[in-house]
Amino acid sequence: MFRRYEGRILVAIFVYRVIDPSQTGAYTVDTRQYQTPNLPLRVNLESESSTGSWNANQGSEILNDSQLDDPSLQASQWQYPGQWLVDQNGNVHNVQNGRRRMNDTEPVRLTAPPSPLQVFVTGSSFGSPSINVNWWDQTYVPQQSGIQYNGVVTDIWFVPTSDSKGRKLYPVYAMVEAL
Repeated sequence: MFRRYEGRILVAIFVYRVIDPSQTGAYTVDTRQYQTPNLPLRVNLESESSTGSWNANQGSEILNDSQLDDPSLQASQWQYPGQWLVDQNGNVHNVQNGRRRMNDTEPVRLTAPPSPLQVFVTGSSFGSPSINVNWWDQTYVPQQSGIQYNGVVTDIWFVPTSDSKGRKLYPVYAMVEAL
């Protein structure tokens, strides 16, 4: 996954173990049917998740209303324990306490709350135009402090728990680096 930001190209790398339950040894990966990679998956939290966008306030590592989603569905498999997530700001998140089944009633807990974002307004000493976590939102009004705490994570990318061929995918690590 690639992203251009402040003149740099950022790349997100997901490291996963792949287990094929139908084979005991090595197997051949067949990607001929795909025009584009189908992993990692992207989820817009505002429209595809009960949590809505994530905040950076104290205590926001607990994702309220996540227990309303079904973690067996592919779009909600970001909730699995140990899952690694990358948000639209290039920050990496790890699920500390997750959910595997719909009857898991506790909300998802991240290892740490999302980070607040610094916002530069038009006419600042840097001469930057308004920068916003939702840069496409032209109606955004920055907070007085110049630090954004609410709605800092709106989109996440992750690798689901299995692929289209039924192989199990186990998260190992995710990172974001500049090329």
